[in-house]
Amino acid sequence: MQSQVQAYIANNDLAKAAELCLSVNDSEPQFWVFNSIAKVAVEYRNQRNNDAALTHLEEAEQKWPDIAKPVFFWMELGHTRRTLLQFENAASAYAQVIEISPGHFWANLFYVTSLLKLGLADKAHEVFERFESKFDTPEESSSEWLILRIEIAIARDELQLLQSYYQLCAYKIHHFKPYQRHRLIRLLYHVKDTRLVAKCIQSLIFWLSDDASCIYLFAKLFYDIDRLASCIRTLLSILSLEKEPANYMDLLITSVCETAEVNRDNTWKQAKCFLDKQCIDGNSAGYYWQLWQDYFEPQAEEYPVIANKNYNVGTERTLQQFTLLYARQSQLPIGQPAQASPYSVISCSFGREASKNLELEKTSSSGVEVKRFSIGNAIEFINTHYPKRFYSAWRLTRSQADKEHLFKLCYLVKIGGIFVPENMQENPEKLAQLTNYPESLLLVKGYMGINTGIVVSKPNHPLLKAILEQIVQNLTNRSRLPGFYTTGALCWSKVYCQYVKEVERRGMNANVRIISPHTAFI
Repeated sequence: MQSQVQAYIANNDLAKAAELCLSVNDSEPQFWVFNSIAKVAVEYRNQRNNDAALTHLEEAEQKWPDIAKPVFFWMELGHTRRTLLQFENAASAYAQVIEISPGHFWANLFYVTSLLKLGLADKAHEVFERFESKFDTPEESSSEWLILRIEIAIARDELQLLQSYYQLCAYKIHHFKPYQRHRLIRLLYHVKDTRLVAKCIQSLIFWLSDDASCIYLFAKLFYDIDRLASCIRTLLSILSLEKEPANYMDLLITSVCETAEVNRDNTWKQAKCFLDKQCIDGNSAGYYWQLWQDYFEPQAEEYPVIANKNYNVGTERTLQQFTLLYARQSQLPIGQPAQASPYSVISCSFGREASKNLELEKTSSSGVEVKRFSIGNAIEFINTHYPKRFYSAWRLTRSQADKEHLFKLCYLVKIGGIFVPENMQENPEKLAQLTNYPESLLLVKGYMGINTGIVVSKPNHPLLKAILEQIVQNLTNRSRLPGFYTTGALCWSKVYCQYVKEVERRGMNANVRIISPHTAFI
C-alpha cells in the first residue's frame, strides 16, 4: 500500500493518495501514513490549494486523535493553518512539535511568529528566550532569528533596543537573503516614532548602498514618514547603480513636485535638473511624466489635452495647495476620539469575477463585519440608493479604477465604513484602529495628493459628497483626461482643497484628517 500511495503522489493523483492513506484500518497506523498525508498536503500547497491540504491533514488528525504523529505531519499542519491565517490552530500544531523535539528551530520560530500574530507578545518573548538559553541557533538561519527578535521588540514596544538590533543586522546584512532584507525594512512601518525609523534606516542604508531594490524601499519609507528631502537624496543614489527599480522614477517625480514650494535646496535642484534632462532626451513616456509636464510646463492652449499631453488641468495649483494644507494639518494635535461607532470593513472585487452577480460576502471576525462587493452588487447598490444619473455615470466609466472610485464614494456617503483595497493584507481588527480619530473622515496621503485606496468615514460627510458630485460631473461630461484627473487622486485632492478653503472661510471645522501612509499602516 505504501508504494501505491507513493505512485499516486508521483503521478499527482493527490486525492487518491489521501483517500488510500485514510482508508487504513489499523488502530495504530505506522508513521508512513501520516508522512504520506503530509506529502500530499505539501503538493496541494504548492498548487495553492490550501483548503484541500488542510482538509486531508485534519481528517487524519481527527481519525487518529490519540496516536502519536511524526514531526513532519505536525509541521505541515502548522504551515497550512498559518497560510490560511488560522494562527491559533497553527500555534497548537507547532507546540506539538516542540513537545516532541524541544530544540526544533523552525517549530520554535513559527510558534513564536504565530503567537505574535495572535497579539501574545509576552508569551512569544518567553518562548524565544527559553529556546535561546537552551539551544544554539543554526548559523544558516541566524538572520531569521534576528528578524524575529526585532518583531518581538516592536510588539512589546521595547523601542529603546530597536536601533541596536538594526545595527547588529547591519553587520550581518550581506548574509541576509533579498526577501529578508525587504522584510527588515518593512518592519519599520510598525514603529510609530518616525525619528527612530529614520535612525534605523541610517543604520542599514550604508551597508545596502549597492542594492537598488532596498534603496528604493528606504526612499519609499522616507516618503511615507514625510521626509521628502531624504527620499529625494536616497533616490538620487540609485542613479549610480546599474539596475534601477521599476517605480523609482515615479516616486522621484512625486517627491520633487510635492516639495517644489516648500524646500528647493541643492538636492531638489539636482533632482529637478536630472528630470528635466530626461524630458529633453525623450525619456519621459508614462503616466507620471504627464503630471510632471503639467506641473512644470504650463501652457496657454485652450484645451486640456493636446498631442496626448495634459495642460491647464490645475495640477500645479492643486498640488501646491494640498502640500501646504497637509503640512499645516500635520502640525495640529490629534484630539480625543469621539464615541466609537460600529464600522464595517468594505472592499470591492471588480476585476476577477467572470460573473457580474456574485453574492455579497459577509463574515464576522471579532465583532468587525467584513463585506466584499462584486460588480453586480455595486450596480444594485447604486440603482437602489441613488438617482439614475449616478448609474448613467457608472456606465460612462472607462476603467476598473473609475468604477471602484465611484462605488466607494456612493457606499461611504450612504452607509459609511472602512473602505480598503481588495488585496489589503491587514486584519479587520487592526483596520478598525483607524477609527480612533475624532474626525468623521480619515484619508491617507498618497502620490500626488490623496491615496484613494483607504478611506474611513461616517455617513454623509460633506467632503465625500462634493467629491462624488465632481466625479459624476466629470464622467457625464465625458472628460478626455486620464482617470487620475477625473475620478482619482488629483480629483479628490482638488475638491479637498476647495472644501477646506470654503469651510475655513465660514469659520467652521473641516472635520477631516489626512494621515501619512506610515501612520495608516502601523
